[in-house]
Amino acid sequence: ATVRLGRAEKLMGGLGGEAVRWQKASEILQADIGFVVGNIIIAGGFIAYIGPFTASFRKQLITTWLSETGTCGLHSDPAWTLERVLTEPSDVREWGLQGLPGDPLSIEKAIVCTRGR
Repeated sequence: ATVRLGRAEKLMGGLGGEAVRWQKASEILQADIGFVVGNIIIAGGFIAYIGPFTASFRKQLITTWLSETGTCGLHSDPAWTLERVLTEPSDVREWGLQGLPGDPLSIEKAIVCTRGR
């Protein structure tokens, strides 16, 4: 019984740490939900139009699109990145293991290749 009680206490302690992690994830998702429509519209424009442009021109376009979504009444994440909207961190890690450079331009190109049609 003492061993079981000890194990139960360890389990409860571990789950307490998970509660903090889940709370933080919930707060992030709650903040992101207000940006869903604007973020997806910008991501669609990115996939459709931005492929042949340089990294600096891409940044200019994204800045313009972010301000335009605001004028249209759509909310988008001010720190918008294609990586954050259309991929999981595990995808980016896998690409890195396969030899993809970790710079934003390379990651964006990989996203366009894997998500665009």
